[in-house]
Amino acid sequence: MIYRESFKATSISLPSNLTERLQELSASVGEPVATVQRQVIRAAYRGRWTWEVLGAEASSGEASERCVVRLSLSPRLTDQTLELRGAVPLSTWYRAALIKFLALHDSGNLTIWNLGG
Repeated sequence: MIYRESFKATSISLPSNLTERLQELSASVGEPVATVQRQVIRAAYRGRWTWEVLGAEASSGEASERCVVRLSLSPRLTDQTLELRGAVPLSTWYRAALIKFLALHDSGNLTIWNLGG
């Protein structure tokens, strides 16, 4: 069972593999890395991303995290995605909600979507 809930984040911490993924995406769409990076950050702050937490342990609240930023701010970047794994800290309320969900549903998966503009 997968739990989905929309939320608005007030800030975003970008994962450690951001530079590598930005370079790959930049090469694939023919845009400078700086341009792609600006659009990724804008997309994140405007709420255009999907955030998945996979295989969480209810006892510790630790999880494997993935942030997928959907880029739709440039014609060349339409329908492109940038997958960022790890190093995205969970907020206190989010961890509490995750543990509560796992306790209630006995599931190792929790998906939180934030696709609003």
